[in-house]
Amino acid sequence: SATELNSPFNDEDRAVVGDEVKELTLWDYQEEVLTPAWKGQNAMVVLPTGTGKTEVAIALINRLFSARYHVGATNHRRQKSVFVVNKVPLVKQQKDRCLKYLRGKCEVAGTSGEELNDASLDSIIDTNDITVLTAQVLINALKDKNTKLQLSDIALLVLDECHHCQKSDPYNVLMAMYRDLKLNSPKLPRPQILGLTASPGVGDSKNIVEAERYITKLCANLDCRISRPKIYADQLNARSNSPQEILIIMKGRPLEDPFFREINVIMERIEAKIKLSEAGRALMKENDEFTKLVSRRGTQSYEQGVLNLKKKIQQKIENRDNRRELMTCVNYLREYNNSLFINRDARTSDAISYMEDYIKEEERSNPSGSADKSLKKMFRDNLETLNRIANLHAINPVLNELGRQLKKAYARNEESLSIIFTKTRASAKALEKWINEDPDLNHINAGKLTGGGNQGMTSTEQNRNLQLFKDKKYRILVATSVAEEGLDITECNMVFRYNYVTSDIGYVQTKGRSRSKFSGKIFVIVNSDLQLQDRELKNIIRVKMMNEVVQSIADSTLDNQRAFDDRILREQKNDQKERQREEALARITKVIKVEKSGIVLYCIKCLKEACSLDDIRCIKNMHHVVIDDLFLDKTRLVDLKKQPVVDDFKFMQKIHCGYCQSKWGKLMVYQQQKYPLIDIKNFTLMDDKRKKWSPSAWKEVPFVIRSIDPDDLGNQNNFSTAENPEGGQEKGEIEEDDDLIEYSNMMQID
Repeated sequence: SATELNSPFNDEDRAVVGDEVKELTLWDYQEEVLTPAWKGQNAMVVLPTGTGKTEVAIALINRLFSARYHVGATNHRRQKSVFVVNKVPLVKQQKDRCLKYLRGKCEVAGTSGEELNDASLDSIIDTNDITVLTAQVLINALKDKNTKLQLSDIALLVLDECHHCQKSDPYNVLMAMYRDLKLNSPKLPRPQILGLTASPGVGDSKNIVEAERYITKLCANLDCRISRPKIYADQLNARSNSPQEILIIMKGRPLEDPFFREINVIMERIEAKIKLSEAGRALMKENDEFTKLVSRRGTQSYEQGVLNLKKKIQQKIENRDNRRELMTCVNYLREYNNSLFINRDARTSDAISYMEDYIKEEERSNPSGSADKSLKKMFRDNLETLNRIANLHAINPVLNELGRQLKKAYARNEESLSIIFTKTRASAKALEKWINEDPDLNHINAGKLTGGGNQGMTSTEQNRNLQLFKDKKYRILVATSVAEEGLDITECNMVFRYNYVTSDIGYVQTKGRSRSKFSGKIFVIVNSDLQLQDRELKNIIRVKMMNEVVQSIADSTLDNQRAFDDRILREQKNDQKERQREEALARITKVIKVEKSGIVLYCIKCLKEACSLDDIRCIKNMHHVVIDDLFLDKTRLVDLKKQPVVDDFKFMQKIHCGYCQSKWGKLMVYQQQKYPLIDIKNFTLMDDKRKKWSPSAWKEVPFVIRSIDPDDLGNQNNFSTAENPEGGQEKGEIEEDDDLIEYSNMMQID
């Protein structure tokens, strides 16, 4: 049975939910996994999904908040807890969970990049007892010299889904700061670390030895020991949710699918069109590997071939018209390939709609090149045939099986809640539309949950759809990987993984989305042509290996804590040396950046001159803007429907090339002046000897770029009053905002 926390809590430790007053209680196995944390030690709590990891963290936070108890060695001026999550939708969920138990006792704040407009993070942490946020928000604040926040100011750092603390993930960047504090200044206070996970994972490990090495490295990154139940393991097993798993392997559409055949012909014609010009023939001759891929249209390998071809065009083709025509052709090849993916997973009509939406967007940009016009005509000439195919050959065996299982499940229990996992945003959109249009399913009402970024969902939209799902306004949620971890919908009783097989961690996490204790089911419905069942088998083997290693490390640590600590310390010192070596190499690379005039930026698609590198300035060591008053005359501006304000920057409009409409960046307001913020990956650099560079990030630019100064700030009045230049924005034109929800890197345009 559950045990009341009488020892570390006083009589006021209650959860207030509406008018209900409820004691905060833990099960015996939860108390057991907290044993190291009660002693002030860092711990990675490993418990299955749905068994109360968050409650474990809140119990520790509650103890910390008690004036009579301090956690570990954190007796310093602040007794603040920071709860870190890995996805923006989880900020609200975990904030609400804290409030559920601590309302009226603790001040709780939840913040992502969007909320940091009116207050700095240090002030938010100062005025609240618990702050829930994403890792990148905390990293940005710790690095910002204007923010008076240090790791030593935090008493407890909770890392939800802590298995992400690997390599360059923000979790590991954050914990690298902690490890440096530990190794370089051991006498300074450090936050206590509490990691939470159901799935430490084993990476690409092929055996127990490699898996043990992988998980030990994770422990070193987190500076934690593993804590999982041993005495009360049976109690945990009794409370763990093990939904029934059903694997369904279906043969997909026939090889001679009529839609595939028609699109295949169109793609052949586009590939032939590339060869019409001398530049295109030379390009294809040099890239014979792409020629070998034409038989693999509709696959990931073909898509990679198209991307490689695009890079070659950027590197080799200097003639502006040739470059634009060839870039247009490869863009269409990629979109047609995407339409084949959608036809594989959804309805043929959804694949047609995808191409229609793409072409409408291209038309809205008003391009004038001959390739644009001929390729649009090529599609429209075939549209009647494609629509006829959609009407006459609508059967998708794999999709039909998904529909059959949904109809059976909701006929048995119309109150069911389901999550359908799919790989891409486009397929999520198509499946949502299919359910809501199917006469036998549309009464269920489906919504979707996808990530941010280009054509993604904002955090407001994500939270709204999650709430509608929890309130049973949506009974089906079609989701991408953004819903894979951490979401807690206790009444969700079914999960469908539709052509969706990822990793061992994904295997565990998607199972955990089915939270119903007694009627939970996992349906894995896969197209046999994709051979995903083999990957699923590997994941099952790796999960078994992971559980064995986690238990082994936990037991050996209990037997010899010092030996484990010594090993962790060695790992951390080696890691620090490696990071220092990489940083030194990066500094050397940065030092050799040269001062050079006469470097010109050209549009990567059409090679239209954009600006000189001499007219670019850097703001806050990360944001690169153009200070040339004439720059906007070469652009076309499109309003953002939403105009986010992040730190000191307000984003107003998208910047497109005025000639070919390719994206260049965004127009932003900084210190009451407008600046064109550009993304270097959208440009080719060239010197007066026609030597070219195509950097994908500003750090790869081999030239010195000046920081902005007061004189530059004073020269921007023309931007502030710029009206509609030639090729500029049309009045009333609005484009959907495609910023990343996290806003962690404002240079990321798409």
